[in-house]
Amino acid sequence: MVSGKFMIVNENGLHVRPAGALVSMCRPFDADVMLKFNETEYNLKSVLGIVSANIKFGDVVEFVCNGPEEEAALKAIEEAVKSGFSGGTYN
Repeated sequence: MVSGKFMIVNENGLHVRPAGALVSMCRPFDADVMLKFNETEYNLKSVLGIVSANIKFGDVVEFVCNGPEEEAALKAIEEAVKSGFSGGTYN
């Protein structure tokens, strides 16, 4: 299991488009991927779960990955979050 805490730098937080991007990115990995925020865990393979967390700009969230491709999954998440999802039209 690996984990990392990252600040959300996307000015609109994790609304539907960036949440969808995270889900699309995480699904192919052979790993269970969770997001922890305000003492609640959310499955990063569920858009509705992520959106329901109501994560805003500046919030710090923890991503936890467990499985054969856990490190690759966490690295991909870190790059997407730290870039503010600049690799697509997620704002």
